[in-house]
Parts: sequence; structure tokens; C-alpha cells
Amino acid sequence: MTDNLPTPQNTNPQKELSGLLRLKQILELINISRSTFYSGLADGSIPLEPIRLTKRTTVYKASQVRAWIDSLGNG
Repeated sequence: MTDNLPTPQNTNPQKELSGLLRLKQILELINISRSTFYSGLADGSIPLEPIRLTKRTTVYKASQVRAWIDSLGNG
């Protein structure tokens, strides 16, 4: 029996980031805790600009997240 499941177009683990990301999605990409992330935002070591969508929802531009992650390997 053949499975008729769709195959992923991009099997690269470094998938292309686009749009907006929530904190949970960012923490899945890097290995730091939520508190370390917020401390980094506060002291400027994480150069991301939060975007408030609602009182309880904050997102970050995927392009900024990708640039920050790329810079971690160069620093």
C-alpha cells in the first residue's frame, strides 16, 4: 500500500524564515531559556524589536531573528 502523504518541499532543517515569529518559535530555533531571551532584550545583547499585536501577543520580524542568529556564528 502506498501512502498518499505529501512530501515536504524543503527538508533542510535551517528552513527559510519569513513573516512574524512568536517567542516559542524563536526558542525552538536557539537553545536559550525564556528568561535569558528577555534578559538579552533588556540589556541589548539580543537586538530584536518586539511588535505588540495585542496586550498579550508579541511577535518579532523573522528577518531580524535570522540576522541575529546568523550573527551568533560570526561573533
